[in-house]
Amino acid sequence: MLTEKQLLRYFKQRRYGGRNLLARTLDYIALRFILFAAAFLFFRLHLDTPRSALLAALSVLIASLLLHVAREITMARFIKKEMIRIRRFLMREKLMFLPEPAFLELCRRCGGVEDPIPLQRAEPVGADALLPLLRQSQDRPPVVCSSAGFTPAAEAFVLRSPHRARLIGPDALVAAAGQSDALWPDDEAVHAYIAAEQRRGANARRRLGELLRTGAGTYGKKYALTAGVLLLLSFFTRYTLYYRMLAGLCLSIAAVALFRKSTTAHPNLRS
Repeated sequence: MLTEKQLLRYFKQRRYGGRNLLARTLDYIALRFILFAAAFLFFRLHLDTPRSALLAALSVLIASLLLHVAREITMARFIKKEMIRIRRFLMREKLMFLPEPAFLELCRRCGGVEDPIPLQRAEPVGADALLPLLRQSQDRPPVVCSSAGFTPAAEAFVLRSPHRARLIGPDALVAAAGQSDALWPDDEAVHAYIAAEQRRGANARRRLGELLRTGAGTYGKKYALTAGVLLLLSFFTRYTLYYRMLAGLCLSIAAVALFRKSTTAHPNLRS
């Protein structure tokens, strides 16, 4: 089971588009700075500098409190929706692995008939798989339940077929299971899913870091070459300052890349 801190970290990353703590902190500071600057310029039209700065600081403080309250409310709603989304996803994945009697009972509950046709599949059911079912049930439309849904071709085939059928996909089956059902995923399953997602993200970041360290020398040379070209072009244009600023930025990136390469080749340099 995950701790409350680990769960909150996951939900915040999901809520803010995968941004880490550093990115969110920079956004927090930048937003407050923009609010302060806007409030200061507004009050400066009518008051002197000290009072304008004081009122701007108070305005930022009040705005921060209001934003904090709004963020807490929206975060609570987001966590509730995200928990429902995860449980529905896990229940959908669980359908194909249910025991046959349990899946049949779920199909009966969802279809409202005693003899539905249960299809526990890993892939959507196609038109060729539906054809013999429709031919066998000519007296009344069959109710076909699929754990993986149906292909668009199968749905179109049922619409134009002279033998009608009622198709029930995984979304309807998940809704029929309901949160009070014994089949519904519990908190332990949700925590296991979140832990797996966090491990997957950590592995992806580690692979990205290894890739950047491996190509640090190549990136450094390219940025150094770009800096040289920009510096040379600065002597033939009116925008000398901008070209040299970009050249300095490229040189900084090249220096960081070469430093990462040296620390990778000689780990003792890190200490």
